[in-house]
Amino acid sequence: MLPFFLVITLALLVRLLYILFLENSPLSALSSMDTDFYISQANHILQGNWQGNEVFFQSGFLYPYFLALFRLFFGPSLLPVKIAQAILDSFSAALLLILAKRFFGNKAGVIAGIAYGLYGPFIAGSAQPLIDLPILFSLLAGLALYYRSQDTRRSALSLASGILLGTAFVTRPYLLLLVPVLFIAPPRQDRGERLFEKVKPSVLALLGVLFVLVPVAERNKVVGGEWVLTSAGGGWVFYIGNNSDASGVFYVPEGLGINNDPLKYARSTLVFPSRELGHPVKWSEASDFWLGRGLKFWKDEPKAALLITIKKVALLFNNYESGDNFDFGYFKRHIPWLGLPWPGFGFVMPFGIIGMVLQRRRFRELVLPYSILLIVALSQIIILVYSRHRYLAAVMLIFFGSSLVPVLKDWWQNGKLRNIFLSVLSLLALGAFAYMPVNIEDNSFWSALNLANSLWRSGKTDDAYKFYGEALKLNPNFQEGALDYAVALSSQGEVERAKQALAEMIDRVSSFRAGHQLLQNLYGDEPPADLTGEYGRMKKGEETLDDIERLAWGYFRERRFLDAKQTVQKALQRLPHSGRLIRLLAYAEDHLGNFSRAAELYGQACKGQAEQPKWAARREVARGFAALTVKNLKAAGNAFSRAIASDAYSAEAQYGLGVVLKKTGRFSEAEASYRNSIRLAKSGDRWIARAKEELEAIQNAGK
Repeated sequence: MLPFFLVITLALLVRLLYILFLENSPLSALSSMDTDFYISQANHILQGNWQGNEVFFQSGFLYPYFLALFRLFFGPSLLPVKIAQAILDSFSAALLLILAKRFFGNKAGVIAGIAYGLYGPFIAGSAQPLIDLPILFSLLAGLALYYRSQDTRRSALSLASGILLGTAFVTRPYLLLLVPVLFIAPPRQDRGERLFEKVKPSVLALLGVLFVLVPVAERNKVVGGEWVLTSAGGGWVFYIGNNSDASGVFYVPEGLGINNDPLKYARSTLVFPSRELGHPVKWSEASDFWLGRGLKFWKDEPKAALLITIKKVALLFNNYESGDNFDFGYFKRHIPWLGLPWPGFGFVMPFGIIGMVLQRRRFRELVLPYSILLIVALSQIIILVYSRHRYLAAVMLIFFGSSLVPVLKDWWQNGKLRNIFLSVLSLLALGAFAYMPVNIEDNSFWSALNLANSLWRSGKTDDAYKFYGEALKLNPNFQEGALDYAVALSSQGEVERAKQALAEMIDRVSSFRAGHQLLQNLYGDEPPADLTGEYGRMKKGEETLDDIERLAWGYFRERRFLDAKQTVQKALQRLPHSGRLIRLLAYAEDHLGNFSRAAELYGQACKGQAEQPKWAARREVARGFAALTVKNLKAAGNAFSRAIASDAYSAEAQYGLGVVLKKTGRFSEAEASYRNSIRLAKSGDRWIARAKEELEAIQNAGK
């Protein structure tokens, strides 16, 4: 029992020290969208609304009940929650010790427990009010009881293991694939034992799982009017990992009307399907819609889908910790305790992979750990990769990695130095792969901005200003950061600093409309003559962006697209980051037939800011015509459809879709698209004549 308590003590000490450093840091004010949602739901529960009003959407729906319990006894402070999670996670380290000891021996168990206790992402995660580490405890406790029930044949343990496993399954629904595995891994059998006695532990475990699942499904039926087994967000999550804008990590595509407000996020995923289908949709319908959209991406753009999947595989095995609600790298840079060289995924992955290979002859005995690792890995590859959902894979890799201890000892004692040498080479090769650099945009400026806003709302203005500055240093073109910073400054009476912040951003990003408006409000109608930056040049009557834009549009009307392009390129030498100029250049390239370049420029112009639907549509139209030039009709049709979804009044998108439909033999649909294009086009639009010609050709062919 001594190693058990030593591992708990070590893990708890490390976590409590981290919480101490975190609570004395401004970062303690940084919250996340999921945490804010959980707190809101916990408050509703404390007000008597136990069931809620809608079908569960997020997989962490049990966590608000956990939070509500702590808020009932300790008030709104999250510190007791963090301490409780640290204690719970320390016991998870001890549970892993028990599992590794059962299969690989005492020393392997101690190694596994220590590795869990010192694993960097687990240390950081223990202080985050999120569901992920409680899931690990539930899973490890369920596995420990399941195997214990095999050894003792105690029915109560089998049932309890099922309840704990069921709690993990409902919060990570893909783990439901483990249910049949419970019957593949039967308990130790005595000869002559009746069939029922052989499968009894597995049956009782299944009943425990159902004990958790059935009330959740029934609750969804009562409040939502439809049967949803766990949560309704599966189709949406699949789509955001499988679309033409997917990056392999968490990223919500633009133009879909998704609201980032924690309380409105789930319901906003119903808006686009309702608009597309022409009627209000239920949660299950929306999930099916998004799933269909993701599968359509695979059907229409198989090459792009395959490339993004390869990228997910690389990210899955990489040491990089991709954040969605919690930016591990950002915390690591700011809290020295977390910045110590704690083992990370890149460290445990090589040991785990080698351990899995060496234990393959015991697959039947270890089928549950093997299955967990396989299911989690596939879920990340199929959907998307981010750190919190990789915790389950990390703990299983630590488990298998600990098995190297007895194996290496046996090889050394028997003089099998060649095996040791090959294993070391494999570890080095896998480690090099894990630490390869990844091409992922650093979005830590969002963490800095969220932290700054949290500090400002809590009255800690000096700390808030510091992190506003950090956000703008990390991303000098971060318009939301400059706007929030200026609002915070002006609200505290520091109007001059607010003016300076806005003017500097406008000088870099002239298309910063909200900044122009706020700056004008701060100055009034008569800005001073010494105002610097692009905004000042505009007010003092020098050549302005408006002048350049008017000249370029004059060239466009005269169809002098090359002159327009050259004019804009010259202006870009002075203002290389101007979103307005980049959009004008994209428009020129579009009309010159350089569709791929135009699509790239449209995307560049809107990077780091809220994208206007009409420009998102132009980008997709350019992508569509670029695909048509290489005769990729599926990709073209998909791009034109996305353009129409962003801007239903895009005549170009309707024309392009008509071209695709005609080429694929869908003449009646093509005719409708051409008619829409003509109806929506403005006088002089380049598509009118072509659309009329195509429409006439279809009608003549019909006659």
